[in-house]
Amino acid sequence: MNGGASGSRAFDFANLSSDSIAALEVYKTGRAESPTGGIGATINVRTARPLDLRDRVASIGVKANFDDSNNRLPASLKGSQVTPEISGIYSETFADRTIGIAISGSYSKRESGSNNAYTQGGWRTFTASASDWGTIPAKPATGTDPITNRPTGLYSTSVDMRYSLTSIERERFNGQLTLQFAPSKDLRFTLDHTVASNTLNKKNAELSSWFNFSFGPTTFTSGPVASPLIQTALFPTNDHDLSIDTGVY
Repeated sequence: MNGGASGSRAFDFANLSSDSIAALEVYKTGRAESPTGGIGATINVRTARPLDLRDRVASIGVKANFDDSNNRLPASLKGSQVTPEISGIYSETFADRTIGIAISGSYSKRESGSNNAYTQGGWRTFTASASDWGTIPAKPATGTDPITNRPTGLYSTSVDMRYSLTSIERERFNGQLTLQFAPSKDLRFTLDHTVASNTLNKKNAELSSWFNFSFGPTTFTSGPVASPLIQTALFPTNDHDLSIDTGVY
């Protein structure tokens, strides 16, 4: 699989085509022929073997996946709403069922997207009487108060604001080839080879702003613990912290 071998003993069953699975065997107790070390039941995934199938087997399935999450993205990041998924198996025996070959596999492609607005730097919480860095400005003696529904108890303000657009493309392929030779009724040789690939590509664009607690017109919710419905930051000396980043990975 892409990325090399994993240090985990876990197996991703998505790397097997459903057409190539003949049966699942569950053993609740230990067996001499099974690997040791498990603390629970042993699950044996029996893949399709051509000599176990008495007749020729040929099957193919084609379907389309529909994902409209791409509608949330601009044209430069938008992928396809409809993507393919194909799977199939072919099994045949020769020489009076002493030689068998089975080929199975599947391919799927999925394109999706997301857009998010969130704060990554977190929130700072204050009491209405606090005057630390990050608190809302005191009510002016004259003129218009920039704070609407000014908190009287605890309140929180956001440190930053981020807008993120992400386009995701996933392509999965897996295939299996099985060869069998049975020179006699009691002797059978089997050779399996499985290939699995799961490729994930992302495109991301993000706009972020550090508020620096330079409050402009801001509106809070009501109640003993308030949070901003609208939070505005002003930068009269153009010392704002605004960044844009993009990436493909």
